Amino acid sequence: MERVAYENWWRLHVRLARGGQLSAEEQSAYEAGRGKLEQEETFQEATDAKRARLELTRLEQEHAQLERQRRQLEVEIAQLETQLSEPTRQFLSVGD
Repeated sequence: MERVAYENWWRLHVRLARGGQLSAEEQSAYEAGRGKLEQEETFQEATDAKRARLELTRLEQEHAQLERQRRQLEVEIAQLETQLSEPTRQFLSVGD
C-alpha cells in the first residue's frame, strides 16, 4: 500500500479504535485498505518463508561439503599417523 493510502487508512483505523463511526464510503475504504494490508502481509510472509527455505538449502549444501572435507581430513590424518614413530605416537596420544 502506498504511503498516502496507508495514512488515510490509518486515520480511519484510529477513529474506529477510539470508538468513532465511519460513513458507508469510509467503511468501504477502510475494509478495502485492511484487505490490501492483509494481502501484503501474507505475500511478505510467503516471501520470507521462501527466502528462509533457500537459505536452509544453501546451508545444508555447505554443511554437506564441510562434512566431506572433515571425512577426507580424518583419512589423511589416519594415514599420517601410521607413519609416526612409536614414541611420537605416544607423545601425541595417537591410538589411545
